[in-house]
Amino acid sequence: SPRPNPEAETRMFQEMDAAWKAKDFVRLADLEVRLWVDGPGQPADRVPSTIRERVREMILNNYRTHTIEGKPQPLTPPAAGRLVEIRVPTLIVTGDLDTSHIRAAGDFMEQHIRGTKNVILPGTAHMLNMERADAFTRIVFEFLGGLS
Repeated sequence: SPRPNPEAETRMFQEMDAAWKAKDFVRLADLEVRLWVDGPGQPADRVPSTIRERVREMILNNYRTHTIEGKPQPLTPPAAGRLVEIRVPTLIVTGDLDTSHIRAAGDFMEQHIRGTKNVILPGTAHMLNMERADAFTRIVFEFLGGLS
């Protein structure tokens, strides 16, 4: 499994924040594709260009049509502290090239939700359902098939 590089991820999030503040959505979309599609520190040719461009198009469309800023609605107590209350079968699927935060969230959920199945897809980042659609679909159907 690739080693996370939190420093590089932090720099990427800082660049994304600067692009957001400057309303440079084209730059922001490029950075988001690098982070979420390629994976932190991964080469841009790791994922087919059709997937990269489809995600870029979705991101740009979201930024260009975004007109209302939502307000955070913090839960009391926070949801992360209530995971033990989940009493249904739960599937977690993450890519081993995703950000360290996402991978840590998957591990945290696995530790705190009883009966969780945690699958880590090797060689994939955050858009694993697009990048490895067949494997993702198989994992979901196997999980759902095991519920009966």
